Amino acid sequence: MLLPLLFWLSSRRDLLLLLRLPLPFFLSFPLGIRFSPRGRRATTTTCYNKSMPTDPTPDESTIRIARAHSNRSIARRNLLGVADSLVENFVAVIGDGTFVPTRAAYLKLFKQGFDAPKISLTYERIPDRIDVSSDSSQASEQGHWIATSFNGSTAYTGTYAAMWQQTPDGWKLRSELYVTLAAPKH
Repeated sequence: MLLPLLFWLSSRRDLLLLLRLPLPFFLSFPLGIRFSPRGRRATTTTCYNKSMPTDPTPDESTIRIARAHSNRSIARRNLLGVADSLVENFVAVIGDGTFVPTRAAYLKLFKQGFDAPKISLTYERIPDRIDVSSDSSQASEQGHWIATSFNGSTAYTGTYAAMWQQTPDGWKLRSELYVTLAAPKH
């Protein structure tokens, strides 16, 4: 009875961290994470013998939620949802090195894909790291991305970097840079 519960909890570690819930003590030891004496923040020891927080800040959590919303919008082919995450002066460099100079041009690429579901790809961006500036006006996100075809097979993979801006409407994407690292062999 206890073993399935431990397995279930260990498979939900990322969810617990995303929701800022403390990890049970038995999930912390194999990963080098320990809890502070007050039990409020998990810490991890670095090679410099300093403790670094592993709990996401409120801004980081908000950015992760905005990224998840953007991913869901792409999966559901919701152009307004994709547009909602972008500032007006958004720019991007997509995986093949093409510069996309405007928000409208970026959204046009998504619309073309959404209009041809049998040949378009679905993109998911998975944040690996988010750093928020000291004044909380902008943030940097680094991660990896996966493009899947309509049949669910992986078409492309790579890494990305994104710049977020704090706006009156919340955190919005200012720019993105995608690098394709794995593509189908021709």
